[in-house]
Amino acid sequence: MSFIIQFNEKNIASHTGPYSSPMKIKLIYIPKDEIDVNLNERTLQTYFPPLGIAVLTSHLRSHGIQVEQDDLNIKVVDYNRRYPEAPIRVEAFNDEERIDHFIRTGQDEELEGEASRMLALTSTEGFELIGFSLCDAENPSTMGIALVMGKLVKARQKAQIILGGSSIDWANTFSIMGAGFIDYGIQGDSYNSLGEVTLLDFCRQWHRGVSGEDIVGTVIARNGRFYQKGRPVSR
Repeated sequence: MSFIIQFNEKNIASHTGPYSSPMKIKLIYIPKDEIDVNLNERTLQTYFPPLGIAVLTSHLRSHGIQVEQDDLNIKVVDYNRRYPEAPIRVEAFNDEERIDHFIRTGQDEELEGEASRMLALTSTEGFELIGFSLCDAENPSTMGIALVMGKLVKARQKAQIILGGSSIDWANTFSIMGAGFIDYGIQGDSYNSLGEVTLLDFCRQWHRGVSGEDIVGTVIARNGRFYQKGRPVSR
């Protein structure tokens, strides 16, 4: 599992020392349009609870961090089954050109409206960090939904956004990382540096006031440049 961290720039300067209260983080499994990107065909999906954020939740809780998790993907599926006359249009995000346009401009009224309907199915208030967990990052809808939801959350509250997933190829994320909605990536997957190890280290150090750029395992795009601070393989 790998994670991307987004900071509200107004909060960075004020984050100069440790917090006295326990850290609170919300992990959300991001919805996606069920389509085979190679065949461009709809797929029948069996929905299982997301294992990735369950592992992260358990690991963080065992180290004293307050965590809540939510499977927003199955909530959207359930909503659309119950209200077929007015479904949430997840398929609207499955358009690479449209997502590229949103990355460049930060604007798309329809996508923002649909993402807002998704966010209404969960709660993000009261958390310092909010994690968006991706599955099938090659699917344009997955990253597109995360980007638009990131913009909306950032506008509504002073929270830091975490986005990640084991299928993210960091070498191909420069435009996404530089869009302004995602600032930091935290590397980690089930084969190399474990995401729960890196995320816990990030949470601890950030909570103490350490700048994200100085924490091992981060990826950052800033001022037109791409930086990657790798973490040794952990087992």
